[in-house]
Amino acid sequence: RVRRLLASYVSEEVARVIVQQPDAFEAALRGDRRPVTVLFADIRNFTSLAEHAAPGAFIAQLNEYLRPVVDCVLNTEGTLQKFIGDAVLAVWGDTHTTGEAGDATRAVSAALAIEQAVIRLNADWAGRADRPPLAIGVGLHQGPAMVGNIGHPRRMEFAVLGDTVNLASRLEGANRFFGTTILVGDTVHALAATEFYFLPVARIVVKGRSQPVAVFTPVGPRRDPVPGWCEPYTAAVTALEAGRFAEAAAGFAALPAEDARFGALFAQQTEFARRLATAPPAHWDGIRRFDQK
Repeated sequence: RVRRLLASYVSEEVARVIVQQPDAFEAALRGDRRPVTVLFADIRNFTSLAEHAAPGAFIAQLNEYLRPVVDCVLNTEGTLQKFIGDAVLAVWGDTHTTGEAGDATRAVSAALAIEQAVIRLNADWAGRADRPPLAIGVGLHQGPAMVGNIGHPRRMEFAVLGDTVNLASRLEGANRFFGTTILVGDTVHALAATEFYFLPVARIVVKGRSQPVAVFTPVGPRRDPVPGWCEPYTAAVTALEAGRFAEAAAGFAALPAEDARFGALFAQQTEFARRLATAPPAHWDGIRRFDQK
């Protein structure tokens, strides 16, 4: 019975592990602070899509999207925390952990799998008027969070709370400023860098926070060949942060704009560096500040 309950939150395999470690899980239900990796996935322009869609077709498409997204989470031993409208909140390390590095690595695996799942869905939907293509943003961050059962006796919810959760949500939203699909915070990058290759994106300050965080976007597993443009791209980011704006703009502009995954990032970075080269700021610390969620 407990395993059936847990299967509503996590995969059957994780439920089995939790049942075998009841003391740790009971502590989590009462309330605990532990390191977790948090993933937010959200559909771009969801409100506009919903406003103009036929309800039946749109709900069907949303469910077709959510099924593989949830599978990507559960297949990597994550906890599906909740749906927030079209958004998905998932966590690694709240009910079961393979260590901080293992949790972060599984979360990055899930994020890349979600990205590929949406690409496949859009290909399957091509030409269907009732299935407009979807664009998503995914944000990941790792750090301490409070976990526990909260709510009303008639409606309880196993939740994860704190700055780590909030920052993951902000990173998801920051994708639209960079033309990326996935952004991860510096702690995820540090923990998963032995397994995945990442591109540096920027150092940013998000709404509601005063401290900057370095953000990255994953390219793929290190076992796969590294694209030849990764090194010149990283050099252009270094030039941008050092205030060598014209050099950075030229470096970004030389990258393959037609790249299906990163072409929009290259274009955004090129345009930003060119603006700074045209009108250099009086004070530049390499940090980009956003006052929107």
